[in-house]
Amino acid sequence: MKNIGIRLEKWMFFIFVLIVMNLTGSCQEVDTIEEDLKCRIESVNGPDDDVIGKWKLVKEERFRMIDGEIRINDYSCNNIIYEFKEDGLLEVTNDTGDENHASGEYSYEFTSASSNENGYPILKKGNLSWPCNIENSSLTLNLASLDGPTLFFIRIK
Repeated sequence: MKNIGIRLEKWMFFIFVLIVMNLTGSCQEVDTIEEDLKCRIESVNGPDDDVIGKWKLVKEERFRMIDGEIRINDYSCNNIIYEFKEDGLLEVTNDTGDENHASGEYSYEFTSASSNENGYPILKKGNLSWPCNIENSSLTLNLASLDGPTLFFIRIK
């Protein structure tokens, strides 16, 4: 009986080592947005808790429920600029004619993660509340939970 206990302990240790090796092997640095783009963008760093400034839309991902495909639009070579101003005004300029990102002025509200009960920043534009993530020079707006796009921006000013 003692022999079975020792075997079980060795087997459990072996399983534990495999799990640890698997977990440490899968922890890799995440690629930045810039690595997958057609055109190079000069970014500037800024605060992680503030959206104020100029952001260039560089990529849009949209999940298609029909076939499970993820459609990716690379906008890095275009000039679709979202400028968030301190007075709550968002100015969008667009050189593509893409109606999803129409040029114009819009009102917005930004709630930082520390002020939000959900623990993540929220950007409200019109009737939509976009969960977002800001890290150094990148901004991600995610409406995938509502069958919408995920938008990726790079801070340019």
